[in-house]
Amino acid sequence: MSRKQHSRHAPRDEPSQDATSIGHSAHHAERDGYVNLNQTGRWAMAAIVIGLVLCLSQLLPAAETIDKLAGKPFTDALERSLSGTWENLSLRAITTRVGTTQRVALLLDRRLDPDLELSAQAQNQTTLNCLRDLVSVQQGNAVAVGNTIYLGPTTACGRLRTLIELRRDELSDSANGAAKVPQRRMFDLNKRTTIRWEDLEPPREIVRKIAEQFALKVEQLELVPHDLWAGATLPQATASEALSLVLIQFDLTFEWLDRGNGIRIAKTPERIVISKFHTPPRGSTAAQAAERWREAYPDAEIEVDKSRIRVVGTIEQHEELDRSALPPKAAPKNSKERRVYSLKVKASVSALMQAIEKTAGVQFEYDAAALRKAEVDLAKPVSVDVKEAPLETLLDAVFSPLGVKYEVDGKTVRLKPGP
Repeated sequence: MSRKQHSRHAPRDEPSQDATSIGHSAHHAERDGYVNLNQTGRWAMAAIVIGLVLCLSQLLPAAETIDKLAGKPFTDALERSLSGTWENLSLRAITTRVGTTQRVALLLDRRLDPDLELSAQAQNQTTLNCLRDLVSVQQGNAVAVGNTIYLGPTTACGRLRTLIELRRDELSDSANGAAKVPQRRMFDLNKRTTIRWEDLEPPREIVRKIAEQFALKVEQLELVPHDLWAGATLPQATASEALSLVLIQFDLTFEWLDRGNGIRIAKTPERIVISKFHTPPRGSTAAQAAERWREAYPDAEIEVDKSRIRVVGTIEQHEELDRSALPPKAAPKNSKERRVYSLKVKASVSALMQAIEKTAGVQFEYDAAALRKAEVDLAKPVSVDVKEAPLETLLDAVFSPLGVKYEVDGKTVRLKPGP
């Protein structure tokens, strides 16, 4: 996506041609001293239609005028291709248009400037990547939470889904303050409900509205500062998702109270992680997999426990590790058919290796000590831009910047330091 940042305000939308024509005809009719009956009928009909629209707009919240996707249609929309050009428009105007055309709900964090003026162009980008590019100028990111795309600071995006997963796990964890939550209560809190609020609603009232929707008592609500927010819709959200999407914007979270009948708002902890056990990928021992994972996720705690691996990290890291343990897809039946790969990204080499293992069905082998001795840092970020390229071209793009040589032997890719 090409993108330019501007400081002047976007031009106001011009009135439609139909509205201009009606006003123009009425002016001339009054000037000439007569009124055409056909014109009168059209004006009366227009007035009736406008009146009906105004009545309906008062009865229905603005957020309900366009149904937002949920479930699998929402997930599919995240990867749907999007092309468009926006000139001299605010961030809010562009994201609103993207949300409307793709029928996805967006929530713009209060810490991002919605009036920042941009000129941007997207060419066959996924919806999610397009939105990520739009907010990157403000050090922002985009992440899907339930059936909503949250646009916020990169740090908040990296913590939000893990916070929600922790709150969800706590409902069924007997070792926390929400112990022995009845099954029926757990069902009610995880039941998906659409939450809406209108323009200029204070976030404190929004939290109260969500709490009432799920029959929750709230303690420490005063921790939510006064503010006025734009209207938004959270389609089919659980209690944990809806509350977290609001509270994260003040670096807040919550604790379950009274067997899931109440919450206490609290500051987010410095470190937000989840502990889980994983099985190593097929063909790897736990020690071999743990070594690779430590290179790929240096900020996670990774320990071998017999045949399993205990990982303390974010929910995104756990999901990537779960995918890496899946068996590779079967090779094409036609032996003459060659797979090609398209990738445009900047990421660490170790993260790219994980992605290649998943998509290409290969496994990397290397001597970590030898690479370290040669001062090869697999955590170093590289930029990759290949389109419909064979595996060898993709590997060149990843490893050449580090001076690493590779050898492809069937489904094994062996790495070694270059000369």
